[in-house]
Amino acid sequence: MNYSKNVIRLAREITSHYARFNTLDQQYLIDIDDIADFDLHELSALIMSEDKCLASEATGCDNPAYDKTMLPALIRYLERPTDKDKQIEFMSEWKEGVTIYFKSSMIELFESAASDMNDSIKYSPRIAHDRNLRVNL
Repeated sequence: MNYSKNVIRLAREITSHYARFNTLDQQYLIDIDDIADFDLHELSALIMSEDKCLASEATGCDNPAYDKTMLPALIRYLERPTDKDKQIEFMSEWKEGVTIYFKSSMIELFESAASDMNDSIKYSPRIAHDRNLRVNL
């Protein structure tokens, strides 16, 4: 999928923060389960703000979570709009439902960013220079 520069930039920022260097494999790895929910929500919001068709899919019946959790939470909230617990539940279910909908897209973005990080390590002239120093010493 083609993402905007803003989406790619945010995904790279998140990846650079959460990716861990595996010394055995000599590469950066990232697990979406290690990323804070608020960062996933922010990336989901940016994806939706830049692609209205995806936003419509994520907040409608194309999303499997819509019928299961999102719509019921909306109905419960609208039945009791002054109930703060229903409001919190509604917000939580919608954030989670939208984020889960974009999970595969976000994994793709994070893996691409981690791959870029790994490529910069493998081909870094500084690393090659350091290796030569160790060998020559």
